[in-house]
Amino acid sequence: MSLVSKRYPLSTSDGKYIPLDVVRPVSPLTFSLLSATGSTPTILPNETELLKVRSSIDAFFQFFASATAMTPVVAGTPKDSAIFLPANVDVILSPPVDKAWYSAIGATGPGILYMQILECWNGLTLQSQISRR
Repeated sequence: MSLVSKRYPLSTSDGKYIPLDVVRPVSPLTFSLLSATGSTPTILPNETELLKVRSSIDAFFQFFASATAMTPVVAGTPKDSAIFLPANVDVILSPPVDKAWYSAIGATGPGILYMQILECWNGLTLQSQISRR
């Protein structure tokens, strides 16, 4: 995982906001979700800094330091580096430092999780990024 300073939200050195729609797609992924069993643990490609995820059902998504399948969420028990994904809502995630593995589990039944790995804006080295007009 890369430095936190390279992640969204970004701004220019003079404080102007850089919109989230300035991204470069790297790779889309999909996988099936079940409510009783976490998805197969998968490792993110090196230097992954930003993900867009969407689930067809309510689901949970968790990052890990090693290959670990997510377990069902238990009321009153916290899950480190995990997030709830409401059905059909895009969520932008930045993986925690040193947690390159992920797994997901459905909250309400079987479904599909869609994930898009994105390249951060400052990795694109655009001319407008390094000079003012």
